[in-house]
Amino acid sequence: MRNIMNFENLSQTWQNQHNLTSLPKTEAVVATAKQKMSNFKKEQLISISVLSLTFLILVVFYFSIGAHQNISKSLGLVLMIFMLFTRIALEIRSKIQLHKMDSTLNFKDFVSKHKRYFRNRKWIHFVFSPFIYLFYVGGFVSMLPVFKETLSTGFFLYIQISGIVVFVALALFIAYHIKKELQELQFLNEVLRS
Repeated sequence: MRNIMNFENLSQTWQNQHNLTSLPKTEAVVATAKQKMSNFKKEQLISISVLSLTFLILVVFYFSIGAHQNISKSLGLVLMIFMLFTRIALEIRSKIQLHKMDSTLNFKDFVSKHKRYFRNRKWIHFVFSPFIYLFYVGGFVSMLPVFKETLSTGFFLYIQISGIVVFVALALFIAYHIKKELQELQFLNEVLRS
């Protein structure tokens, strides 16, 4: 003979089933969010390291060619160095903000800090980065007359062509990483909303 379930048993069974299926999903979302945040922190550290290395190379180059003795001819190089320094400072500030986001805060404060961080990253990517990139390229372009004056024709042509290739590749690389970072931040934003 079959057991007939009454309404309370049926209701209890349904609630237990719902709890069992939603718990692993919630844990999976939280685990994914933590993994994405961890990956984001690593990528940010790599970005700061690459920018810092480039900054150091330009500073060493600046002093090794004696550019500090003729500021008017090395103004483009100074602009490039300053733009890299600005970008590094923005990334370090952003990294400090990220580390100040304490996951043990109450949910409302944590979401508020995350939203502020997300807005700041958008500002960095859509306002500051284009300006920094354009001024950096402008610094390079302003150095071309100095290169033309001091380098052989073949080497000057090489610098022009490689400069164009590097700046196009750099723009594509930056755009790819901005898109990837914003997707990860958007995912975290959606997780926090749910």
